[in-house]
Amino acid sequence: MRCSNKDSGFTLMEILVVLIIIGILAAMAVPSFTSSFENARSQDAKNNLLSIYAAQLNYFNNNQVYCNKAALSDINNCLSLNIIANGVDFDCSGGTTTSYICTATSHSSGGTSNFMYTLTPAPIVLTSTDPGTNPVCNGGKYCQ
Repeated sequence: MRCSNKDSGFTLMEILVVLIIIGILAAMAVPSFTSSFENARSQDAKNNLLSIYAAQLNYFNNNQVYCNKAALSDINNCLSLNIIANGVDFDCSGGTTTSYICTATSHSSGGTSNFMYTLTPAPIVLTSTDPGTNPVCNGGKYCQ
């Protein structure tokens, strides 16, 4: 029978080093995920505004006025859309019967605005308050 005085397993120092390395890797990955999430939300808001633009044209052709509504549920009902907010406030109340101004404003968890896009009719103009983004408009050209 063999007797061994050697203990097996990891020391406390080895476990702490591994935990510190995992913590550093996690700290580097979280900002990347957050940035990807915000970029996706921004793109979703632009796509929803372009859907609103197409629906506004259709609504105007049928009614000779634009739909001017403040609440997203009213916008969806008026334009027969199914837009989901996803942390973005939509408002199309800033216009008249012959024009409209629709905005999409994002708010982060801290309550600060990450972006605000404004849409006006013919020709389509999509502007942004976020200098890091280039909204696509007019057949794929960038506008400011």
